[in-house]
Amino acid sequence: MEPLYTTQTAYTFDEYKKYNKKILLNKLLLIFILFIAVITLLFILSKSSIFLILMLLYIIILAVVLPILINWNLKKVFYADRHLQKNGLYTYSFYENYFEAKTNSSFTKFDYEDIFSIIESKTNFYIMKSPNQAHIIVKNNCSPELLEFISNLKNKK
Repeated sequence: MEPLYTTQTAYTFDEYKKYNKKILLNKLLLIFILFIAVITLLFILSKSSIFLILMLLYIIILAVVLPILINWNLKKVFYADRHLQKNGLYTYSFYENYFEAKTNSSFTKFDYEDIFSIIESKTNFYIMKSPNQAHIIVKNNCSPELLEFISNLKNKK
């Protein structure tokens, strides 16, 4: 059977970083906000100016160091995945009820009803298989019809 649409995605570090930024940034931002709320509550309860100065210093250091650590960890994880390095070009074929993802050494068939969610950014769609796993679809590599097809899938979720 012929696919309705096809596209390709090269899984580069840049695409991996965009994915992680889109998916993980909201979670990290929530944790950071909760952390600041707890610190504020502790300051109000302690009424110590030294405590406030130390906590502000800690927050500033965290805000500078955390992005560096996150980027370092992303590089470590991405470049440790030998399969991804060897098979970084994915070809996606979209059919009526499922899509396929192929590399030169792997094949996956995924029913649309099993999609956890579809997240859209300015440049990509992330077809989530689970809360932490996604197929990256680069919009620039898609026909207008495929973009509409994925948008319709997203709206059904």
